[in-house]
This record gives sequence, structure tokens and C-alpha cells, in this order.
Amino acid sequence: MTAASPDIVRPLVLGRLREIFVRALQQNRFAQAVGIIRAVRDLTADPNPAARREALEEFLANIADAATLGALVAASRQPGGPPFVQVQTLILALGASASRGLLEALAAEQDRGRRLRLIELAASLGAAIVPETRRLLADPRWYVVRNMVLLLRRVQDRSAMSEILRCADHADLRVRLEDIRALFAFDSKVPRDLLARTINHPDPRLAEAAVLLSGQHGITQATDLLVEI
Repeated sequence: MTAASPDIVRPLVLGRLREIFVRALQQNRFAQAVGIIRAVRDLTADPNPAARREALEEFLANIADAATLGALVAASRQPGGPPFVQVQTLILALGASASRGLLEALAAEQDRGRRLRLIELAASLGAAIVPETRRLLADPRWYVVRNMVLLLRRVQDRSAMSEILRCADHADLRVRLEDIRALFAFDSKVPRDLLARTINHPDPRLAEAAVLLSGQHGITQATDLLVEI
């Protein structure tokens, strides 16, 4: 029906298909949910009118929103919930289509354990997560920026080096240190002066916090600076 329906009917068909997809997730029928994603993706690859292709691409982009993905991750941590590997298989099937929903769910998540699982899921997308991650480096919320820098380090993407370098002057110390950690992963020389400036901050409270966070982040490059102090 999705392949053959005329333009006027297609929104109703896709709406019904999304209901089937969500119900499959609620009932832990991940094979069916992944099958829907792959079948629709195959349709977008076939030669077809642009209007139909755009509708199908929009369907894939919105099929798994932040609420759906957040609920899946929460359920995967409960007894009897879906195995995490099944959730990961679903995310990989969605590919770049999952990026926005995953990162929105990550920004809204308060539970640390679920947040770490969302980061793991996002990182499993590799380069597909990078465009949306780079966009959120300009987010006004410090913890969102920190998580995006962490993600870029996890997927080892160097294309955002200039944006990451700009974040080294972020107003929040936690962002600056996550940023320095990422820069060390990409270039061992660039961030040393940034780290020294942070640890030797003229405000002793910020300097002490920088030392503590350097230890928590495992920034071994701070060792010589601490010995000097």
C-alpha cells in the first residue's frame, strides 16, 4: 500500500504504518520494526516520483522521535525489557534518521545511566551522527554542548576541530575540560596551553575545580602541570 498509494492517500497509509511500527516496539517485536524501516528505505531508493520519495524520507526521519527512543532506552534497563543489543540494531537500521531523536532524547534525559546508554547508541552511528552533533555545539545549554563534544571524541571525527576549539572558551568549566580532553585526542600539542590556563586560573575556586575535573576526566596530560604547582 505504501508503494502503490496515490498522493492523496499516502499520508493516511504512512500514519497507519507508523502506528504498526510503534506497536511493534511496545511489544518487543524488533524484527518487524526493523523490517518496516528497511522496506521503506528500499522504496526511497527505487526510481519514483519526487513527491513520494520526499514523503518516505520524511517518514523515516520522524518515525522514531525523542520520546520513543528515550522510552526504549529506559525499558532496556528494566527487568523483562528489550535487550540493549536489539535497541542498538534498530538504531543502526535507522542510521542518520535516528540522529535528531537520539540527541533530543539525550538532551532531555536526567538519569545518568540512561544518558550513558543514549551516548553509546549515538556513538554507534559513527559519522552519521556528526552533522546533527555539530549543529548542537551552539546550543545554549552547557550540558548539551559537553555531550556533543564527548560524542565527537567518541566517533573520532576531526571535521569539527574548529568548532571544538571555539568551545575551549565556553563559559562553563565542565565544557572547557571536556573540550580539552577531545582536543588531546585529536592533537596532543594544541590544547596544552588551554589546559595550563585552566588549571592556573586566577580564581582559586575555578583552578581547584579544574584540577578535580582533570582527574575525573582522566586527563593524564595534566600531570606535569600539577607537579609544577
